[in-house]
Amino acid sequence: MKTNNNLSPPLITAALFFLIASVSCLAQRGYEYENFGNRSVLLNGNVTGSVNDLGAVYYNPARLALIKNPGFLVQGKFYEWNRITIDELVPDERFQTSNFTGIPGMIAGSFDMFNTRFYYSSISRNRLNLSLGFNSGVVSNEDDPQITPGNQLNLKVDINNRLREDWFGLTWAYKVHDGFALGASLFASYYTYSGGDGTRLIQDVNQDEVNIYESNLRFSQSSYGLYFKIAAAWIFEKWELGVNIDLPYLEIFGQGKFNFDEILATNTTLDDLFIYEDLNDLESTQKTPLSINVGAGIPIKNHRIHLNLSWYAPTGTYDRIEIPSLGGSTGEEASLAFQEKRRSIINFGAGGEIELTPKLDTYLSFSTDFSPLKEADEVLGSADGIGVSNLLAFDNYHFGGGFNWKFNRADVVFGAIFTTGVQEFNSVRDRPIDALLPTEETFKIGINRWRFLVGLNLSLRDLFGEKLNEQQ
Repeated sequence: MKTNNNLSPPLITAALFFLIASVSCLAQRGYEYENFGNRSVLLNGNVTGSVNDLGAVYYNPARLALIKNPGFLVQGKFYEWNRITIDELVPDERFQTSNFTGIPGMIAGSFDMFNTRFYYSSISRNRLNLSLGFNSGVVSNEDDPQITPGNQLNLKVDINNRLREDWFGLTWAYKVHDGFALGASLFASYYTYSGGDGTRLIQDVNQDEVNIYESNLRFSQSSYGLYFKIAAAWIFEKWELGVNIDLPYLEIFGQGKFNFDEILATNTTLDDLFIYEDLNDLESTQKTPLSINVGAGIPIKNHRIHLNLSWYAPTGTYDRIEIPSLGGSTGEEASLAFQEKRRSIINFGAGGEIELTPKLDTYLSFSTDFSPLKEADEVLGSADGIGVSNLLAFDNYHFGGGFNWKFNRADVVFGAIFTTGVQEFNSVRDRPIDALLPTEETFKIGINRWRFLVGLNLSLRDLFGEKLNEQQ
């Protein structure tokens, strides 16, 4: 396919970046991008060996047999502010977008059946709803000297990503003796991920001729399955230890959809292109590998240090959505692969719990969240087809802090978590306008996230008049 050299390279470069970023990266997060519970959130999940609220159903089920009066947990609604910045994409320019939204958290409680205590939980495991748009307006030689005088163009780009994952769990814990317990959690999961991009480029060229390029790509993936957690917890004289093993995701049912259309109409009919595909009921695969988490809690007088180390296994290359060959009505054919490969990673973190007064504790924490996906580990496209879309695989760093205010029948937990990540990016989508792209360019993309939390820990037994046990 040919291109007209009157196109504006900075403009097209910006457009293609947004296309790349939207389709294959923004909904792909690290394993520890989300945390659950109340204190556990402010400690950035560094509680495998020391969790002391019902966040244990997620971090270490065995701890529930060692916690006195774990009560009923309502994770307060998160309020989240996100900002994405792109530097050096166009010389001396910064692109950025931000949004503020509220997201749900976690609810957990307990019940007795067959003389055994069980714990239930509902967890909003992942949430993302991102839409971006770009419209260049009419661009002429006055805006960009590389455009031939008398010619003009317009570019529109839209992208979107939506991710939702919900877990519904049942947990059991057994105290082997006073300082040792075993536990397990079973979660039923529903996962849905959709995204896409749209591009329209209209170019008014010499002699009142018009070139039009338009493409729209949309996909969705849904998965139903089970997650299993097996855990052990120890309490020693001067410290506490916990081990939590997450077994690989057991997918019961998965399905994908894919829609793609691409049109190129030029003043030379040999260059024209028309492809349209609308595919449903495609085979799809969702994978989460084996992981092992080890944590320790070290009390120092009325304070406590929390330490955590996590290992995640790799996966081989697999098709997230199996997309058949695409055929165009003008005879063109394109092959598209939607594949993923996850690498082995190790994350670590630490937190501090400081007693300011008998009624008020404060928390500080830090943790890494390295991406299991590196550039080209996830591919949407192929070099001889629609194109290759390399992943923006951010290594994130989380910082947390907050307070726990103790009342007679409940604890109020509030605080904030800051997440930051920066990556250099160098890639293009294979489009009819590639010839003008500076493929050696390197851009910097940054993500900043603030989350604000207010949560409640309470004991329903105490509210109904039963004797309150001392809470750890």
